[in-house]
Amino acid sequence: MNTSKEIAIIGGGIGGLTLAIALQRKGFKPRVYEQAPQLKMIGAGLGLSGNAIKAFSEIGISDVILKAGTVLKRVAIKDVHGQILNETNSEAISEKYGIANNFSIHRADLHEALLQLVNVDRLELGKVCIDFQHSKMAPLLPQTM
Repeated sequence: MNTSKEIAIIGGGIGGLTLAIALQRKGFKPRVYEQAPQLKMIGAGLGLSGNAIKAFSEIGISDVILKAGTVLKRVAIKDVHGQILNETNSEAISEKYGIANNFSIHRADLHEALLQLVNVDRLELGKVCIDFQHSKMAPLLPQTM
C-alpha cells in the first residue's frame, strides 16, 4: 500500500482525531488542521452506542476510550414526569455481543483520550480551510505478496 501521500484532515474534533488515529495505524501520516488557536477541553456528556465502541475497537483504541468513561448497565427513557417509557438492559446486550452496548463519557475526556493517541507533531492549530482542489489520483490498491 502506498502510504506516502499527504492526507489533510480538516477539524481536530472527535471525528478528525479518530480518523487521524485510524490512518496512522494503517501507516499513513495524516495532518490535522484545526481552526482554534488552542485546544480547549469543553463540552458535555456523550452517550455512545455499541456501534461507536465497535468502531473504536476496529481501530484498536476501545480499551483507552472505555477507561476514560463509564459502561452503562441500563438505559431508561423517561417522560417529563419521570415515568419510564422504555428501558434497555445494556449489560445483557453487552454480554451477548461481547462489546459495550451503551457507554457515557464527557466530551472533554473523549477528546483528551484521542489526543493522547494522535501524532501531535502533525496537528496544526490556528489553521482555517478556505479552499481546496481535487486532483484525480490512481486508486490505492492493496499490495499482493
